[in-house]
Amino acid sequence: MSKISLAAIVFVTCSTSIVTLTLMTTNAVNSQNTSETPQEVVPIVNYGKEIPGIIQSYSENEILVNPNQGAVPLAIASPIANVPIFNQTVVRNPVNLELFDQKTPADGNIVNVILNGQIIRSNLPLTNTTQAVPLPLNAGTNTIQIAVVSTGAISTNTICFQVGATQTVENVVSGNCVSIPAGQQFVTTFGFPQIAFCLTNPIRFPCTTQAYPESVQHILEAKGIPPQPIAQPIKPNRSGNQVPSAGYPLLLTIDRPGANSRRNASTSSYLPCPPGIQDLDEYPPSVVLENAGSAHIKCIIRGDNRGSGQSLGIQINYYKITPGGISQPRLDDGDIIEIQALQ
Repeated sequence: MSKISLAAIVFVTCSTSIVTLTLMTTNAVNSQNTSETPQEVVPIVNYGKEIPGIIQSYSENEILVNPNQGAVPLAIASPIANVPIFNQTVVRNPVNLELFDQKTPADGNIVNVILNGQIIRSNLPLTNTTQAVPLPLNAGTNTIQIAVVSTGAISTNTICFQVGATQTVENVVSGNCVSIPAGQQFVTTFGFPQIAFCLTNPIRFPCTTQAYPESVQHILEAKGIPPQPIAQPIKPNRSGNQVPSAGYPLLLTIDRPGANSRRNASTSSYLPCPPGIQDLDEYPPSVVLENAGSAHIKCIIRGDNRGSGQSLGIQINYYKITPGGISQPRLDDGDIIEIQALQ
């Protein structure tokens, strides 16, 4: 038997007990060949980073949604209320989960791919060729289950799966090879970068600077918590911006080049705020496509508006995965974020 590299992943469950999973890394090669066991070859794939998760029993009659909700990642000792927690941060929607069979030739492994309790791909035969399964994610924490339906000729199904570098906030390929028998599943969670603003001091991670109460209140009003009409006076013969009937989307797409044109379009129908005291504030912010030149408009204190705008720029230009820890220099245009207003 050739040498197999092993890695331990530590995951904290909802009950705060620690589960350690031993997962095969992608440069492992198992050339064991006996009369009972066909030759097995592990493809060499440079994942770069493993996706944490848990292995547990699987039942097709069980609906499993966000089993890790409330879990505490080791990097964040005290999670902040209202901020979703997940195992893998992604920046594209849908995200493509790429799967393939570890064995050469493939031996008939079959899996179900389940997203938030709904089967996305049923009875998917795995081959040696990567198959992309699009997962349309929601805001917050999304639960992904890869459940083994059949293991084929060999009793353990070694599933390889990955998410491409352009789909992750770290800009590296992430994935695993996990050996799972029939009736078991690998469970993990995905979500988008959380851009946070605090309503009150003292601020809490992931807020990056001070509290911006008027900006946060405007975000809440624009999201309908509670619903408030656009009260800023409108210029004569203008209709003003209308809030979409479905509300503004929770997931927002960064687009720096179009920010000025969207800001001008969003504010063009409104009278100026008191000079030197207040600014016209927009939600969604002009730096995202979903502003669409028709944002919710409100006059707020100038320092609050400009401070929160600067904080937004800091957070998307230097997105922090952990407080004071690993940082991603810049979220790219086209990346998807979720804005959290922490009360």
